[in-house]
Amino acid sequence: MIPYFFIGQFSIGQITIHVWGLFVALGIMCGTIFAAYRASSRKIEQYIIVDLVFWTTLASVIGAMIAFVLFNGKNETLGFSSIGAIIAGSATVFVIAKIKKISISSLLDILGPAVLLAEGIGRIGCFMLHEHLGKITGSVLGINIFGENRHDLGLYFSLAGFAGLFFVLMLERVWKKWAIGGIGAIAILWYLSWRFLLEFLLESNGPLAVEKIHGLTLMQIFSIFVIIFINWYFFPYVPALRRF
Repeated sequence: MIPYFFIGQFSIGQITIHVWGLFVALGIMCGTIFAAYRASSRKIEQYIIVDLVFWTTLASVIGAMIAFVLFNGKNETLGFSSIGAIIAGSATVFVIAKIKKISISSLLDILGPAVLLAEGIGRIGCFMLHEHLGKITGSVLGINIFGENRHDLGLYFSLAGFAGLFFVLMLERVWKKWAIGGIGAIAILWYLSWRFLLEFLLESNGPLAVEKIHGLTLMQIFSIFVIIFINWYFFPYVPALRRF
């Protein structure tokens, strides 16, 4: 088991650095650099990707806050919802792609792996604060808190992000016959599939309980619909990727 620790913030001189925000910012920065690098090999100007990431990030933050309020109406604390971030971010990518007349499938291939990288780095901040504690476990990856060894999904989300990045890049290198958008679709499926499975480790009872509907969290229900859509649209008719 991992001994309990908490690193919420630290100071450099008179400047206070919040760890969660630091890792989220590092994730966005590294993801942007990686996406810009991938764009250059697909003959898309790098400044377009930088602009896209800026507006998508802004929309995702706003969407995440609005969705959190909608899903937690009685909760007075400020928070963020992944569902809101995904919906608002995806809509922004779609709109900008249409304005710039760029293939959405090409953008999927550029942004998919970059999002996994950003997820891997950003979730380290969640792990440092233990924001997503789950059920009691005997796993060596559990965090020892209040005398109990519990799953820490912040750590798992981070590891899944890095593992997914490695997986899709290996697929891209080994099999070069992917239709446009295929790698991006695989990256999305990886994220949603692992997110769906890992959320079963969240508590259903007690002070750490999360709201569930028929045993599933809202994120799990959302993931099911998106996974079904991607499999229906992308993979039975792979050439259809080119019609975006």
